Amino acid sequence: MKKFFLLLFAVVSVGLFSACGEDPIREVAPVADRLLKDTAFELVEVSARSVKFPVIIYCNNRLENSCLNVDMAVPADSVWRMGIQSAGPASVRVDGVEVWRSAGGTGASFPREIAYDTWLFGDYATLRLSRGVHRVEVETTDVLSLGVVDSLDFAAGGVEYSVIEHGPEGEGYSEVRYPVAPGAAFAKHPYAEWHYANGATMLGLLALADASGCARYLDHVRRFCDFNLACLPLFEAQYARGSLRTQNYRLFRRGMLDDTTAPALPFLEYARRFGATDSLRTLLASMADYAMREQPRLSDGTFVRPEPRWTVWCDDLFMSAVFLMRYAAFTGDPDFAEEAVRQALAYDRYLRDPETGLVFHGWDATHGHPVGERWGRANGWFAWAFSEVLAHLDPAHPSYERLVAVHRRHLEALMRCQDAEGMWHQLLDRPETYAESSATASFVLALARAVRMGWVDGCNAGAARRGWRALARRIAPDGTMPGICRSMSIGTSAGEYAERPTLPNDPRGLGALFAAAAEMSMLNAYLKNEPHKP
Repeated sequence: MKKFFLLLFAVVSVGLFSACGEDPIREVAPVADRLLKDTAFELVEVSARSVKFPVIIYCNNRLENSCLNVDMAVPADSVWRMGIQSAGPASVRVDGVEVWRSAGGTGASFPREIAYDTWLFGDYATLRLSRGVHRVEVETTDVLSLGVVDSLDFAAGGVEYSVIEHGPEGEGYSEVRYPVAPGAAFAKHPYAEWHYANGATMLGLLALADASGCARYLDHVRRFCDFNLACLPLFEAQYARGSLRTQNYRLFRRGMLDDTTAPALPFLEYARRFGATDSLRTLLASMADYAMREQPRLSDGTFVRPEPRWTVWCDDLFMSAVFLMRYAAFTGDPDFAEEAVRQALAYDRYLRDPETGLVFHGWDATHGHPVGERWGRANGWFAWAFSEVLAHLDPAHPSYERLVAVHRRHLEALMRCQDAEGMWHQLLDRPETYAESSATASFVLALARAVRMGWVDGCNAGAARRGWRALARRIAPDGTMPGICRSMSIGTSAGEYAERPTLPNDPRGLGALFAAAAEMSMLNAYLKNEPHKP
């Protein structure tokens, strides 16, 4: 009897897919083609992008010891902590009083940014200052960086500096960057740059290339990697010069998983498919080394961020585990896969909401409670990451069935949140919030793959199909996909998430969209009992 119902389900499913004329590859093609059109693989000369923090003072182009002045305005009478970083001998005076001196410097010219706008300096000076403007005098023959930070190492709020930032060649200098292509649907940052969202997008485009056999998509990913690798020495020199927001600065900052393993995904796939030069192998090894040895962790080994200090971000499971699983296959070293498995189980333990089965955006490790909301895209990162870990894990692994159970439970919780149209919403447990495309795409790809791989029952194919149909109806003829939430930190209220704007063709959703189309195409072939041939 069970076999009869399974056969009946397969026949009905095939009929449903055929009746709607579903062709995910064709339907998503306008968005993929628009991405190719909107990506500019070129360099333009621009004025160097200044940073408001830290203050960088260049004296290494002068013939003798120099003293430069900075006016610093503090908003209140208080004790302030000034971070100082100097490559050579230097001194700092505030209102004529020496507050810091070093005969040998602190070993580097610039502080280390360990998270978004979170800075670690080589040394600090404690200052008791009254509200108002104070004169800071710097004496050095090299480069010195300074700035007032709070107890969490963020730039102190309300402190302002009046200094003309300039490069070592003088006041104002130019550098080269990637442009945003004219008329691009998404203009926040270039599609060509080293960025976690672009890494996910290229990974999704590779899946689409495999499922469709379209050489243009594969060629685009290859060109993306080749172009960035060719430009790497140029941008590294600009960063070393003190342009801390130069093109691809995240690659050189290397302060978080967003900077390292996530953007490296297409480069790893490039190496696996086409071979790797020694320099590419070194680059990939440095990304893996960051995750394994430098990424901050809780005492139990779970990846954690220092901003807000200390928090486990749901996003970071995708940012790390997807790379680690694939890197294990590339190197033949199972330690990387074991790390990914440990992180997946830990993230479920910290972030799962026992009431809904969904996951929270974050976990406050300092106070021991969840933070943020049951955000759609956070759950999307989680579902996509689990799907990737399972897809690349040996079914004989001792944790395989446990991971399948976690993934199945999460997908079941997600399906309870799907609306009548087939979409999922910005806040999954609040249907009054807007329907959100990146979350929907992530859930479609995870469900479609789970049915095909046997992780969930075949009856769940209907939820994947409804989700895909809802997404396909949203794709505009010009290749734009609306409703992708902008990037956001862990929110402090439901309203903060609900009011977060969306951007069309934001790469934070395109990768999931392309992968969803690929998975739906393979699911169709599976339901028709035909082997899928990429």
